[in-house]
Amino acid sequence: MPTQLMYARFQGALLYEVGSDGFISAPQHGRSMIGTQVFTLDIPEPERIVHYGSDRVLGNQTFPARQAPTARIQVGVEDQELLAWIMGVNVDTVGETDILPLLTDRQGMERNICAILWQAALTLNGQAGFHTYIIPSCKPVIRSPGMGENPEPVQFDLSMSLAKRYPWGMPVSSSGAQDAMIFSLYSARPPRLLAFLGDGSEDEFIFPSGVVASSTNYSVYKRTGSTVSEVTTGITKNTTKVTFDTAPANGDVIYVWLTIA
Repeated sequence: MPTQLMYARFQGALLYEVGSDGFISAPQHGRSMIGTQVFTLDIPEPERIVHYGSDRVLGNQTFPARQAPTARIQVGVEDQELLAWIMGVNVDTVGETDILPLLTDRQGMERNICAILWQAALTLNGQAGFHTYIIPSCKPVIRSPGMGENPEPVQFDLSMSLAKRYPWGMPVSSSGAQDAMIFSLYSARPPRLLAFLGDGSEDEFIFPSGVVASSTNYSVYKRTGSTVSEVTTGITKNTTKVTFDTAPANGDVIYVWLTIA
């Protein structure tokens, strides 16, 4: 049943690499953004066409905006490892210094990522939970701060693209839409996506340290090539792992979509 929400404080974000095939690659469990402060989302006004005649307005039509929506994440910590990963560069260690190159020849070649961002929320019936935005496909452009008397944030401008699939690989068409740039979710606990890679022999996929599912009512998907299906039989779910009766084939990707305890 759809939920009516009131939003509160921005609490965290995870970034995942999206492969050239449009799927989240494996293995990966999300890179945390440290010191998140603000997430801004600006959706342009729609284009309006006014039909005029006989000295009056006869009618009007609205169409999707011709300007791109903009999104930005602001953090209070410069995480050199995360910034280097996004830009596709390395942090050089020279003597006792760690050097991160900025404004390099790799501008425009930042990684394509999926961003999952969550904030505290409250339903109209008083149930506390979490509101989440998923940006399934975007390129973050890093804007490092200057120096001043007051703390300056690091900003990530997100250039968003359309996606035809949810991060766990299933098509968006189940919602009635064919594609989307952003998804809005509600859950009692913050969500997390885990992506494992099958090798043909491993049948047990253990969640990373610190990740405990809030219940065993989470969803498991298997991707073979570009075919994705939900796995509902032949598995045993635990709050810290999922076990297959038969090991997934070499190269199969296992997606686990859960909320954390």
